[in-house]
Amino acid sequence: MFPRPMVGALSGWVRGLGVRGPVVYGLLYVAAVVALLPASALTIAAGAIFGPALGMIVVSLGSTSGAALAFLIARHLARDAVARRVRRYPRFEA
Repeated sequence: MFPRPMVGALSGWVRGLGVRGPVVYGLLYVAAVVALLPASALTIAAGAIFGPALGMIVVSLGSTSGAALAFLIARHLARDAVARRVRRYPRFEA
């Protein structure tokens, strides 16, 4: 989990953004999902910063968008690299 001073600083920074705060937080959440960082602390922090309803919306949109972006990256950008690695193992040919 994040240390308390870090959560306080994040909360102050996001709240200082006003209406853009949830959008920026959602983009940070997308980046965390794509980078394979654990998002449980970000999920809890979203509820603390925005409240349960808006926090759930921001987290749901961020996690879904991040998963879709990670899929598209794997599907289109990393496909050849994965195919080269799999060719080394005959078991995966099946």
